[in-house]
Amino acid sequence: RRRAPDNWVWSPQGEVAMHLPERWGMLQFASGAVNATPLTYNRQWTVRAVAVAVYYANRAWHQGPGKGSFTDDVALLAAFAPSG
Repeated sequence: RRRAPDNWVWSPQGEVAMHLPERWGMLQFASGAVNATPLTYNRQWTVRAVAVAVYYANRAWHQGPGKGSFTDDVALLAAFAPSG
């Protein structure tokens, strides 16, 4: 009988496979006192989040009504975009 994998990570991934960088958390290191350093904003975060949403929507289209094809029709992809 095969045992379930025992994967430990520092944050919940939502998947057993932890090789999903779009679901990784972010760490900010600082030499000052705890909570005394202002947060750093990642300027690429929004663009990366949109790219990941388009990827997953196109993958869902490919596996569903696209029957193995991909599309660049944003109106079609909108229904398959992940929520959140």
